[in-house]
Amino acid sequence: MVPPQHSKLAAAQVGVIRVGFITTKKLGNAVKRNRARRLLRESMRLLAEEWVTGLNLDIVLIARAEICAPNVRMQQVRDEIWWLARKAKIVKSKVRAI
Repeated sequence: MVPPQHSKLAAAQVGVIRVGFITTKKLGNAVKRNRARRLLRESMRLLAEEWVTGLNLDIVLIARAEICAPNVRMQQVRDEIWWLARKAKIVKSKVRAI
């Protein structure tokens, strides 16, 4: 049996972090879901340099209704993601660079 092609690619790449975002219709209309995805995507981009190198990770972020509140800011989302990453021990330091 021949293994699928994607497994060869995944095995060849070292230190790849893949991120998936789940935003369901429970969050609200398309505008709210897209805003939640934008906040999550930008937060992950800003924290990219703090991840531990050499790890192959698949991260799935599931947006909750709280992210759609009008008073939620990028810094709050970034801080929450950083806290979760620190708890999972996939960030370099215990102190977040501002």
